[in-house]
Amino acid sequence: MNIRALSALTGLALAALACGFTLNQETPTPGQAGPTPTRRAQATAAATEPGPADTSQPPTEAAPPATAEPVVNFSVDSGTVAGEQCTTLRWSTANVSEVRLSGGEYGAPPGQGMVGEDTRPACPAPETTVTYTLRVVDRAGNVIERSASVQNTAAARRPPQVRNTAVFGASAGLVWNFIPLDDGILQLQVQADPNAFTEQSTPVTADGDGIQEVQFVVSQNGEVFTQIERGAAYCLLGGNGPCNPLTFEDGVYKWQPGGAVIAGGDYFVDITITLLDGQTRTLSASFSIELP
Repeated sequence: MNIRALSALTGLALAALACGFTLNQETPTPGQAGPTPTRRAQATAAATEPGPADTSQPPTEAAPPATAEPVVNFSVDSGTVAGEQCTTLRWSTANVSEVRLSGGEYGAPPGQGMVGEDTRPACPAPETTVTYTLRVVDRAGNVIERSASVQNTAAARRPPQVRNTAVFGASAGLVWNFIPLDDGILQLQVQADPNAFTEQSTPVTADGDGIQEVQFVVSQNGEVFTQIERGAAYCLLGGNGPCNPLTFEDGVYKWQPGGAVIAGGDYFVDITITLLDGQTRTLSASFSIELP
């Protein structure tokens, strides 16, 4: 073999090595293992083989924090009272944004604003039943209501009835009028008028004008009550208008606090009017009282 042929053969061998083949690559015969793949062929086969399936799950979003459940407790110490008695409303709440109480002395719904835990008196009037409602708004805006009823089993207080009130008399130098009242009995309007002489009530335009004081003395088989008024309105039971009503004390009606108990029947009133100059004028009145 000459040098030129040897060089050509060497070039072919190098080219074959670069392509991953050997010069003596042969076709296997049946029953004979084939040639061992080269490193490049092994890498190419590995790159084309499918890998294991991806079984991982996508990340899930975190659930929002749960809102705390509201707690509402509402009760009353006693469902019944009698007379002037009261009972107590009690409540406690948690996880709420608003608390209101309505019913009875706390007004119509939605009622009065309250703190989350407290007590309040419940004092229904005699012969009435009051339902008290605790209205709560939780942090999600939902309204929750709890109710409790209180009954007052006592009979309603019925004041004495005043009947047949009248004022009469002839008094020179006065203009006078009277206003009959249900439980204040009467109110006298009076003013001094040197030119007046009246036997019955007439319109009064300046109540108290020229008057120093008015004294009422009530009697029923003897004196039972006295009242002196030094300013209009001149009320048998006192007061500057409206006039005071009969006094309810110790379960009975009285003429005044700590005074005599009012009895039914006919009463008479002597009215003495003192003018600014010290002179006096007199009128009379009568009325009847009917007890319930």
